[in-house]
Amino acid sequence: MNQVKKAILFLTEYNVLTKLEYRIFNTMCVLAILIVAVSIPFSIYIGLTATALVMSSLMVALSFVYYLARFKRKYKLAIILASSFVPCVLCANFFYSGGVVGTSLPSLLMTLFLIMIVIPKRLSVPITLFCMTLGMFVIAMEYFYPHLVSTTYHDRSSFYLDTAYTHFFGNLILFFGIYTLKRAYYVEKTFADKRANELEMLNQERNKLFSIVSHDLRAPLTSIQGYLQLMKITELDSQERVDVESKLTDSVSGTLQMLDNLLSWSKSQLIKNDPVMKPNNLSELLMPLLLMHEAQALEKGLAFSYDLPDGITLNCDANMLQLVIRNLIANAIKFTDNGGSIAVKVKTTEGNCLISIADTGIGIPKKYTTEIFSLKSESRFGTANEKGIGLGLYLSWEYTMMQNGKIWFEDNRGKGTIFYVSFSAV
Repeated sequence: MNQVKKAILFLTEYNVLTKLEYRIFNTMCVLAILIVAVSIPFSIYIGLTATALVMSSLMVALSFVYYLARFKRKYKLAIILASSFVPCVLCANFFYSGGVVGTSLPSLLMTLFLIMIVIPKRLSVPITLFCMTLGMFVIAMEYFYPHLVSTTYHDRSSFYLDTAYTHFFGNLILFFGIYTLKRAYYVEKTFADKRANELEMLNQERNKLFSIVSHDLRAPLTSIQGYLQLMKITELDSQERVDVESKLTDSVSGTLQMLDNLLSWSKSQLIKNDPVMKPNNLSELLMPLLLMHEAQALEKGLAFSYDLPDGITLNCDANMLQLVIRNLIANAIKFTDNGGSIAVKVKTTEGNCLISIADTGIGIPKKYTTEIFSLKSESRFGTANEKGIGLGLYLSWEYTMMQNGKIWFEDNRGKGTIFYVSFSAV
């Protein structure tokens, strides 16, 4: 079966480097040669000897045309020759196969259909008029000179056999022609839809970048500048200074988080950022992050706990995994009110490592849940007016997928959210 498929692909030159109309032309040529080859002995059998001779000349012509197209790659010349020669041969056969009651006129219509698929647009009208003129000419010739038409069928059954033969192969040709066109249409439509989706994604990324640069990133920097100016021009007592320094620290930390996400995302768009997968000790990777976020959580008045067993090894990209967990914990802190709690747990089951980050925060509004891991996700202010840029969860999802992991969440609106990340343990 594979050999037959290879032979068909070779004969039709069916590959992406060949224009669609040329592939169709090759296919139709091969099909026409096979049908004409069968027509020669069939015509002799039903008594159409002259038709058999005409079909023999047509087969030679089609073979030459196919050779020009497939092997010499002179497609335009081959198409023009076929468009002019084949209708003429069929009209010549008109006089040897029963005239208007024979099968030459239906064959001429099918030929025009196939020609219209591959003919250059500028030749469509001339070729159509040419075929119409030929058809009307032979009809007029039979009307005025009926003796020119030979009725050479042996008997009534021969005539019906010829009609049935033409009907069968005519439908076969129409099927292959329309099927090829529809297949090409769906291929092109799929490609166009894919390109449209890619362009939409690029447009979203562009808008997101402009939003980040023009507003989301500028706002916290302006806030930092304001705190610094306040400390410079105003005499603050010790408590006020502690409060301003605390706010300044929070603002700097948030801005660094935003910059980190922005730079990671920009890098992934500019270059192919393939993960460097290798065995990593999970405790060594996550402990520095947990200690850093524990301090941030306590500063916001949150209870922070973690359960990180020793001895767990993951095959992962260390930097990507750290970014994923860092974003998830930062989100939990951001959307949890003072007095709330955050718990990070790690456990292994059946060869998988499951990391969960649970908070008692405000949860996720329903309108955000469907697009939370996409670039369409909107950034929201945290419970202490922390500002994000809407990239953290998208990057977490993207980097998790790149490492063959899974990420999902459970939300209990008003009572907290749990994010899960799962990887295969070594």
